[in-house]
Amino acid sequence: MKTVLRKGLFILFLTAMTQGLSAQVIIPGDYAREYYDLLLFKDTSLNKPIVQYPSIVTQFHSKNAPSWNIWGENFKLNGGSSVLSIVDPVLRTNYNSLIPMSYNDGAQWNGRGANLFLSAGVAGRVGILQYAFVPNIQVSQNKDFFIPDTPAGRSEYAYPFDSRIDWVQKYGEGSFTNFDLGQSEIRLIYKNATVGVSTENFRWGVTQFSPILMSYNAPGFPHIDIGTNVPLGTKIGRLEGRIFWGRLVESDYFDNETDNETGFISGMHIGYQPSFFPQLNVGLNRVLNTRWSDGDLSFKDAFALFTKTKGKGAQKNDEYDQMLSVYFDFAFREVGFRTYLEFARNDFPGSVSELFQNPDRSRAFTLGLMKTFELGNERLLSVLFESTTLSTNQLQRLSTGNPTYYVHPWSVRGFTNRGQIMGAGIGPGSNSNFVRVDLYQPEGKWSLTLTRVRFNDDYFVSAFSGQSDFPTDFERTIRLDYVGFFNKLTINPNFSYTYRNNWYYVDENEATNIMAGVNLSYRID
Repeated sequence: MKTVLRKGLFILFLTAMTQGLSAQVIIPGDYAREYYDLLLFKDTSLNKPIVQYPSIVTQFHSKNAPSWNIWGENFKLNGGSSVLSIVDPVLRTNYNSLIPMSYNDGAQWNGRGANLFLSAGVAGRVGILQYAFVPNIQVSQNKDFFIPDTPAGRSEYAYPFDSRIDWVQKYGEGSFTNFDLGQSEIRLIYKNATVGVSTENFRWGVTQFSPILMSYNAPGFPHIDIGTNVPLGTKIGRLEGRIFWGRLVESDYFDNETDNETGFISGMHIGYQPSFFPQLNVGLNRVLNTRWSDGDLSFKDAFALFTKTKGKGAQKNDEYDQMLSVYFDFAFREVGFRTYLEFARNDFPGSVSELFQNPDRSRAFTLGLMKTFELGNERLLSVLFESTTLSTNQLQRLSTGNPTYYVHPWSVRGFTNRGQIMGAGIGPGSNSNFVRVDLYQPEGKWSLTLTRVRFNDDYFVSAFSGQSDFPTDFERTIRLDYVGFFNKLTINPNFSYTYRNNWYYVDENEATNIMAGVNLSYRID
């Protein structure tokens, strides 16, 4: 009897603690991510991030309801302050007819065939301690498709056209199940400062499809971070900054070497919003990536972000794969217009003279434009366009050995974690155009997305120089999404059609892929 009573009291305690509370954790690839980004643009009451866009967004909550929120009770931002909150569970399922299709969905990887993904967990706060435990599990049918021969010493499922990047094309033979800690963290928050241990995904900047340095494309990696929790308000404007140190893991489908299975990554960002021009956000981002084997790391590696690193041996500045970007975001909320730019360098000049002579060496950039239109009856139309160029300037490539993004001779895994690229998911040397039109209304939204990707021009130019055939590998995708609210259940069916030509640079190798899926989430009130 006492056991039954204890169980009953425990259940009542959990019910009392969690009733009416849902933590604000956004799973990469979920429809809520796009809406939250829009809410940050439209709302005037939130202490908005400047550069870093986390998945665990509790720290950016307002004590009051947002001043703009078409979805009302279907998207709350006033939770996450209780001792124990339940995170809304998310279930996704889809089917790819021929080609694996995965962009910006974190630990999820959608192979050919059927795919299932489930995320759920708890979060809360006790004093200055904030925590989240939101793991996920995935099951993939992972059916076969043609992959060209890979470089010597690499897995048959590795990227065929460069031996210096762990970009998995297929996760082994047959179906697989994968467990991931997902959006989990333990964090101390005191006033505007924070220090945390986390595996959450985060993105730098508002770029939706192809952020260059940090995106939602790969699984999150375990890391320690320290910096501002929310931007600091000063007389000269709002300031934000954070530093992180993390551990990367090689996939099981790269090589048989044992001394390069883990990697060390460190990064920092600084964000500034001028008080005299609050429509502008400016960011400076830097990432260092190197191998992590016995004896490779020392205490100085923790501070390499703040130094001019020198290489092991004769190669100066090549001890790390280093990337730097500057970010500009102009948001004119009164007229519903935003434009943004991320400009990056993948290699550093040897001198000031070389910088002025070759300012476009190792450059990459993403340009974005967004316009919103108020249609009345609480409806809003949003039109977004993005263009990303990762391919190098070919004149610079021929004259100065311009490096390709996300690959590096020292960090042989490339800029990846568990086989997926942490930056733009289109991959090294690639270019993309992205257009998305969203119609938001109180009962949900409709979305139409058009995407064009041309893959790895850097490899193509080198491999096919002087030939009469030009089999550029490119794909075009059209996608339709619907989000509908049915009491506490949200249903998000989606359908896309992809045409890919010269797949893997095989002339006239045409392929079409149909992806059909449905995402379900249940709101915990």
